[in-house]
Amino acid sequence: MVAKYVDTNFDLFFDRYNNTLIKSESYVTKRQSIKLLGEILLDRQFYDIMTRYVESGDNLKLVMWQLKDDRKMVQYEAFHVFKVGRLVIWYSSDD
Repeated sequence: MVAKYVDTNFDLFFDRYNNTLIKSESYVTKRQSIKLLGEILLDRQFYDIMTRYVESGDNLKLVMWQLKDDRKMVQYEAFHVFKVGRLVIWYSSDD
């Protein structure tokens, strides 16, 4: 049900998610939103959403930018999202 909603409203959902939560100045908001993003992207029911998300250079650029954050746990959570993106790109290029 949630996966269908996010898939249907992908652009609107992630525009708001990225700009409001991931770009937040609040440490807790930023860290938890990146962590939740990683969990969503690894969930099987969100597979199509994961591939759409990581195919966007803007999304990966935003996640990579979080790797430069001064706070180690933000970097840690961002690394896991980036890792998922790189694996999807790597596996899809083997076709």
